[in-house]
Parts: sequence; structure tokens; C-alpha cells
Amino acid sequence: MWVLVLMLVVALVSRWVVRVLLVGARLSAVVLTPVPSTMPWVVRVLLAAARLSAVAPTPVPSTSR
Repeated sequence: MWVLVLMLVVALVSRWVVRVLLVGARLSAVVLTPVPSTMPWVVRVLLAAARLSAVAPTPVPSTSR
């Protein structure tokens, strides 16, 4: 029983590690070589950053009310 749980945890962790490595490799490729073939990744990164900034609590000035 413990072996199955351990295998499941290892599988999930390895998946996340692979995803992080792939995303890191893509981001480094986009940053180092901005060629037209990587433009969609630049757009996705900018969209993700915009979403994060929109989700993050931003200080609203009192004059906007």
C-alpha cells in the first residue's frame, strides 16, 4: 500500500519537474532568441503576466472612485 502511494507521489512530482523544466527551457529560448517562431510564447507570457497583474491586488487611488 505504501509503495503505491510512494509511486504516485513520485510520478506527480516528476510530472511537475518536467513541466517546470520545459517551461523554463521555452522561456529561456524566448528570452535568448526572439525569433518569429517563438512569438506565440512571448504573447502567452505577456498574457499570463497581464492576468497575474490583474488578479494581484493593486492599490486603487481614491480619486478613481
